[in-house]
Amino acid sequence: MPDQRKLIVVLGPHRSGTSLCTAALESLGAQLRLPEYYTNEENPRGFFEHPEVVAFNDRLLAFLGGAWDNALFHGSQAMSERDVTTWRAEAVDLFSDLFDKCPLAAVKDPRLCQLLEFWRGVFIDCGYDAGALFFIHVLRDPVEAALSQRNRAFDDPLFYEVGRELEEGAALWLSLTAQALEQSLHCNNFYVSYPAILSEPAITLEKMADFIGLQPDARRVQAFCADFVTPELHRSVANEKLNTALQERFPQAPAFYSKLKPLFSRGEVTLEELQPLLDQYHAPDTGLAIARVMAPALSRLSERSRRDSLEAERRQDVISDLENQVTERESLLPPLRDQISRLEKGNASLHEQTRNQLAEMENQKRTIHEREHIIGAMEASTSWRVSRPIRWLGDYRNHLREVLVDRAAKFRLRSIYIYQRMSVRHPRFA
Repeated sequence: MPDQRKLIVVLGPHRSGTSLCTAALESLGAQLRLPEYYTNEENPRGFFEHPEVVAFNDRLLAFLGGAWDNALFHGSQAMSERDVTTWRAEAVDLFSDLFDKCPLAAVKDPRLCQLLEFWRGVFIDCGYDAGALFFIHVLRDPVEAALSQRNRAFDDPLFYEVGRELEEGAALWLSLTAQALEQSLHCNNFYVSYPAILSEPAITLEKMADFIGLQPDARRVQAFCADFVTPELHRSVANEKLNTALQERFPQAPAFYSKLKPLFSRGEVTLEELQPLLDQYHAPDTGLAIARVMAPALSRLSERSRRDSLEAERRQDVISDLENQVTERESLLPPLRDQISRLEKGNASLHEQTRNQLAEMENQKRTIHEREHIIGAMEASTSWRVSRPIRWLGDYRNHLREVLVDRAAKFRLRSIYIYQRMSVRHPRFA
């Protein structure tokens, strides 16, 4: 039995409306198999791209010598010069794990524009029939895409470098748009503009459903058109000033867009119509213009890389110094631990002595209490009262004896003192 699964691949440069298009496909019944919807200020409604696919594409681009924001990178040319066999096997395993037995799947990542030739082979290896692969291209005004890229570069300058200038974002738009068109020439393609999804979502979704051969849930589609598609999605809007600026700095992008826009309005584009545009993209002056536009961004990246490397080296020196200090401090720990151990033992001995002394004090208290009780009983007896005068006489005798002994001692000391003085002054009499 032939494989009945269908796969929809959304293609378009960064900031061109691919997230909105993928959300629309989900309302038509496509499964994205996302672990969670990642949103931020750039895309408050979500990016609708699988993080594992994005991470794989970033690694593959790095292996090929490219990056998602490198307008000078050509994916098909780079892959023709490198062996990607092991990467293809890994991609097959990844995609099979994510979308195995999924009757209608959809995948979106702008990096696919650069790597579509690679992924088309992966999709076939995963068991998809060529006729069950549907590619939807999303087109947006390059001024608006570049403006959106510039806005997020300003909002997050630590992550985004390319796109700080309008022409840099437009060069990236042109490169990815052309590569996606070129690498899908003989595929099942549908072309849709970002403004069409915003202004006529119901009609646009109906056309996409007819292209894929779907009968979607009408209530779900209606809810998407009413609740998801709002004017707030169209935040980066072109104006005359921006159009003029881009026309002066990088006219190749507006020229490419002006010829492509009427073709996308039909939803279908023939090879004869696309070939002149692709020839324009591959023209030497276009390549030189892209290189000229990207040169400042690459210089900034180089400077940042050098600055980050120096900072990383400085921080590594700090870490090494701290590690050495930790090692030195650790050498002091054993004698301190021994001293603490001895102090703990001495403390335990002192505690034991304290306990013994407290116990002895308790015994003394009990003895004193018992003797006080005996003395009290003796003082209360008749014999004690009768013998009181006799005890007084005995005490008085002892007192007199102590007085006589004291006086005798004093007299002796006085006699010795007087004799010593006489022996000094009158030795003959002494």
